[in-house]
Amino acid sequence: MQFADLAIKNNKLFSVPEIYDLAFSYDIRAEISNFQGLFADCLSKHILLPACGTGRYALGLAEKEHKVKAFDIAPEMIRWAKSKRKHKNIDYFVADMTIPYNVQNDSFDAVFLLNNSFRYILNKEHVIQSLKISNKALKPHGFYFIEVGLNEKQNAVGSVTQWQINHGTKKAYIRWVLKNISENIATDLVKITIESTKHSVVFEEEQLQRIWGFDEICLIFEKTGFKIKSIFDKNFKQIAVDDFNKIYQQGKYFLIFIKKQKP
Repeated sequence: MQFADLAIKNNKLFSVPEIYDLAFSYDIRAEISNFQGLFADCLSKHILLPACGTGRYALGLAEKEHKVKAFDIAPEMIRWAKSKRKHKNIDYFVADMTIPYNVQNDSFDAVFLLNNSFRYILNKEHVIQSLKISNKALKPHGFYFIEVGLNEKQNAVGSVTQWQINHGTKKAYIRWVLKNISENIATDLVKITIESTKHSVVFEEEQLQRIWGFDEICLIFEKTGFKIKSIFDKNFKQIAVDDFNKIYQQGKYFLIFIKKQKP
């Protein structure tokens, strides 16, 4: 069994799409619009979407006439996506992003890895394997677009991230607490409370994520055939690559890497 299996499948949240989908049901239309602007020069716009979850981003991109191949390691997520977010431009399938899966080489304009999913691959060798697979799938000069939290070690144990979602008659309260940091692995305690007019549900579990710094993540992409192209903060404000190390703080960023030309 691959380490990615252990990291993802042991997280019950990824096996309960009803809870996951509600907890992350914030409006993504602005993000999709920003993606459109960043990749306007991709003519055919064939996109590979690993760790697609319940298909929110897959559907948002498909509605903009992108051709999307979207997959997830959790069959429950893919069943939900096929049921709730079908579209003629989406092909959903179950796969582990660290093990070769059935897509054609040199056939995608961009890979999108969103929602901090990159950090759930705990073993660095499996990260390398995943990036090599994506590199082969991309066309020459294709883009790898990643949303990732950087420099988590700056956070104090006990620090909290929380948000609230209102969806019709339901409300979801999400609370993410950093419980422990051991070497390069963070342990988070996740609590999701869903309230409706009829009942309430409380979901709680621990999750493990790998901690990355900017230099380390650039190095591992460089080793697997990519180079850094652009950096954007959570508000899609561009940050100069040469200046990033001087100014960046802990938080989520959008990094764009480009597939290097073969010598």
